[in-house]
Amino acid sequence: EAEQHAAAAASATLDDFVPPVLPEADEVTVGGVTLSAVLLGILLDEADQHLATLSHGLAVLQFDPQQQPSQERVRASHTLCGIHRTGGFPLVASLAKTLELCLIDLQFHEPPLPPSVQPVLARAVMVLDALVARIKSLAAFDADDETEVADVVRELESLRQTPSDRAVDAESRAAALAERDER
Repeated sequence: EAEQHAAAAASATLDDFVPPVLPEADEVTVGGVTLSAVLLGILLDEADQHLATLSHGLAVLQFDPQQQPSQERVRASHTLCGIHRTGGFPLVASLAKTLELCLIDLQFHEPPLPPSVQPVLARAVMVLDALVARIKSLAAFDADDETEVADVVRELESLRQTPSDRAVDAESRAAALAERDER
């Protein structure tokens, strides 16, 4: 039997091992958004990387309550916002932006962070992950997605309880980070 497999492999051509490449569509539509397939692929690859950064940061906060949200997590949220705004997915962008500002605000708190923070941040990352999964499946967002995002945005905003002058400072800090990252 081994000789038969060896003979079959020896007589096979490269075409027997490589599946045919089917032409991909140049454009892909997700809900009401049409993007080039290449751009969507880049957006989704980047989103996966930034979601992994956020998930790792959650684990760090969960197991070490003395930790503060890192700049890496702030940048991941910031970039998720930007790529989804540019790609035409404002629902993802708005949640990512609110998460970014919440993380910046939490950096002003003295450790440890209140126990109520972790579940809210975890839910925000979980919802972002679910929204990106919907984009991957080329499914449009629905009213339930919009309601869930609105709920999570409210929860994140409830964590932002610094005085308004510091909240403005958080906005300025986020803008400075974005500008620095673009250089």
